[in-house]
Amino acid sequence: MKISCLVSEDCIMVGLTGALDMFGAVNKLLMENGEDPFFEIELVSIQHRNIHTPINMSIYCHRTIQEIDSTCDLILVPAFMDPVEGTRKSYEFIPFLKKQHAMGAELASMCSGAFMLAETGLLKGKEATTHWYSADLFAEMYPEVRLNSEGILTDSEGIYTSGGATSSFNMIVYIIEKFMGREMALIISKLFALDYSRNSQSHFAMFSTQKRHSDKEVIKAQEYIEQNFKHKLSIEEIADSVAISKRNFIRRFKKATNNTPIQYIQRVKIEAAKKALEGSEDPINLVMYDVGYNDVKTFRKLFKKITGITPNEYRSKYSKSKIVA
Repeated sequence: MKISCLVSEDCIMVGLTGALDMFGAVNKLLMENGEDPFFEIELVSIQHRNIHTPINMSIYCHRTIQEIDSTCDLILVPAFMDPVEGTRKSYEFIPFLKKQHAMGAELASMCSGAFMLAETGLLKGKEATTHWYSADLFAEMYPEVRLNSEGILTDSEGIYTSGGATSSFNMIVYIIEKFMGREMALIISKLFALDYSRNSQSHFAMFSTQKRHSDKEVIKAQEYIEQNFKHKLSIEEIADSVAISKRNFIRRFKKATNNTPIQYIQRVKIEAAKKALEGSEDPINLVMYDVGYNDVKTFRKLFKKITGITPNEYRSKYSKSKIVA
């Protein structure tokens, strides 16, 4: 299987180097068993083979896109620290990706590399994910793409996308399973200490106040919610605080934040609960009461819906005392 990994001066290397290591590990295991390597991997640049990356590391690529005259089986698109600027500087990759896909190549983006895939137009109407930090910007720039901001990876007819940072490793495991089988994917996930069943990045997403809009009354309402989330809030009360009718307030709030007021309240409460679980040893019930809930079942269900894991699992993973220990 021929895999071409795109490299540019603005790309983040962690995803690419991880992919190279994982595909290389598959080949090594096969050769140790007397079999031929399955993956043929090459690094591909735009014009110059020698690429100087942002971390002061030089990468020598095997070929440039001008030197590729056959169809690749899979092309990996790297992540960019600034996805908009990185895509702009590497725009010559886009016609190459479109041409290769038309010839039958599958495409896979790592993290914010989804912006480059979206620029090709090949994600229109398809599901995709990207780094949670860039999700709002992606949704704004590419409304025609069905963004799954909490997803670790997506597969839309041979176009793959992955979530934040090391989520690309889970995508590589998925690709290995797809072409090599479950047993090999499990071996690789164990070798690289990856959670094979991980399917959500939402518990990595730090709460964003989603104030990148121009509706001043909605911003005031958001601030009101954040200051009073421990109390029982009603939509009428919040709307009154900014002198807007309830119906108009709900409409404007959803348009500005992409959340309903109820969803925003819930996310603020759960973020406060996450911070309490990280920094204290208080019982779950006490944390629940402190953020304004009094029903354990409702709290646990909502916490898992938003973060992807239970409160106990979250504390086990992210408690500061456990990390220090």
